[in-house]
Amino acid sequence: MQRTYTLVKGMANFKLQYTVKDADGVVEDITSATVVLKVRQFNFDTNQFEDGALALEITGDVTDGANGKCEFTMPEITLDPDEDWLGEIEITLIDKVLIVPGLRFEILSSVEPD
Repeated sequence: MQRTYTLVKGMANFKLQYTVKDADGVVEDITSATVVLKVRQFNFDTNQFEDGALALEITGDVTDGANGKCEFTMPEITLDPDEDWLGEIEITLIDKVLIVPGLRFEILSSVEPD
């Protein structure tokens, strides 16, 4: 399942919170895990990453491991609003590595007034 996050270019210190669940929707215990958010440019027309290079790589914090909760503090957003961005969370546990794919980032050039 793809989840979309809308961010504004230039914003900083946005907290992205995520709860890690398995395929059946059961929360994964990520106590003592290392969590890393990786974002790459993606082309939804060809369904491929543009060049594979990481645009962002952010090590997050496990905020409530028993309940699968982690958080990432986004740096100042410099991603191009004219491009598509897709991310994944890599969770490294003692005995396995979990990958949570399908995090889409929509970047706006500015906030539109109501």
